[in-house]
Amino acid sequence: MTNLAEHAFVRIAAQIPGYPAPDAPALDWEAMRWGAAAFKQAFDEVYLDNGRSLKPDLIVATWNHLGDMGYRDERAFTPLDQWGRGEHYFWHSGGYGPTQLANRKLGDGWVNCLFLREMGGGKPFMLGKYEPIRVRNSIAEALATGGSGMGLYMPLDDPAGTAALARMLRFPREHAALYASSLVPDADVLLVYPREAIQAGNRAAARVLPIRLIRQRPPRPRRSASTAGPRP
Repeated sequence: MTNLAEHAFVRIAAQIPGYPAPDAPALDWEAMRWGAAAFKQAFDEVYLDNGRSLKPDLIVATWNHLGDMGYRDERAFTPLDQWGRGEHYFWHSGGYGPTQLANRKLGDGWVNCLFLREMGGGKPFMLGKYEPIRVRNSIAEALATGGSGMGLYMPLDDPAGTAALARMLRFPREHAALYASSLVPDADVLLVYPREAIQAGNRAAARVLPIRLIRQRPPRPRRSASTAGPRP
């Protein structure tokens, strides 16, 4: 580019979701970073600045897609200090169902849930799974990782399904102490998601999540409901 004032761009490769092609020029990568920052800036101006000037207690969230936890995350190029800033909770589609046991597909999304919990700093999140078969399992999976249950395929149009759903969601409300420690890590391994490497163009980094053993210790004794509470 020799003359910026007269240069004609064939296209500006800033798209959400999107990821530059393997042979993409450096300008495409800068366009993706610019697009993510520009989208967040526009969102903040409309909802955080103007919206909350009209309604100070406005609840704000966005619906994004994680898919199968890879480099096409719709916030993949959002700067870390802007990721979810000003939002109350997060809704992401991912961990897609439906369950297909014959094809060895469980439709689980626990890795997505853990990612959202860490990126959101512990704020509530909802993983929208297209899973009409193992609804109870999906709710339990999200609650166990600090989420808010399941946001799609709730059987609200069927009386029997609604009654079962109410029972499933009543349990965590009545036994909130059992879930109070779900944000405290209690694991022997650490999943490392190479976000910076993905932003730098390393597609292969997203295909395998490195697992690092961080400590070895005997398992903790199971706690009864009477002693359940936040861990120190």
